Amino acid sequence: MRCLSRTLAVAALTLAMAFGTVERAEAALLTIEFTGINYGTTHTESGFTFVVNGTHTDAADEMSLHNGGANPVDTTLVITFGGAAFSVASFELLEAFDNATFLGSNGGTVTVAAGTAAGIVQLGLQNVTSIVVSVFASGGGLADGGIVFDNLMVDTAPAAAATAVPEPTTLALLGAGLLGLAGTARRGRRTTN
Repeated sequence: MRCLSRTLAVAALTLAMAFGTVERAEAALLTIEFTGINYGTTHTESGFTFVVNGTHTDAADEMSLHNGGANPVDTTLVITFGGAAFSVASFELLEAFDNATFLGSNGGTVTVAAGTAAGIVQLGLQNVTSIVVSVFASGGGLADGGIVFDNLMVDTAPAAAATAVPEPTTLALLGAGLLGLAGTARRGRRTTN
């Protein structure tokens, strides 16, 4: 009888685990390379829109956002994805000759300090509908504030509906539990006959 109750407990636990699922969201990672960006104030690439308020970007296949020289004003870059949520994992920093702040619509903030070494910068701004990159004027002169970056890594489906997928080991445990339960029931019938 003790063996039967233990088997029933294992079978009940296995059934409970079998109906538990692992949720997996498919990431839609994308690299924004700023290909074909022109001197001006707006750039669109892969469904993303980059709008500069203040001064401008330079013509290059990179985002060169600055407010220096003849443009001593605060500059912002607004990044949107057609109103949909997205996440920004990282970007390749080419140069930071003044502080730049990345502010997500959810309140998340990352500041890249002037003089930060070139390389990959982790942002980790999750589930935002916009990001505002700000560079503030610091008083005239050439190259008076700015940031140059490229290869912006974005996830265009950060909040995608998770798909419920049963774990294979859970199904194997369920099968083993049911076999054990059947074996115990059969053995119990033999001993009573």
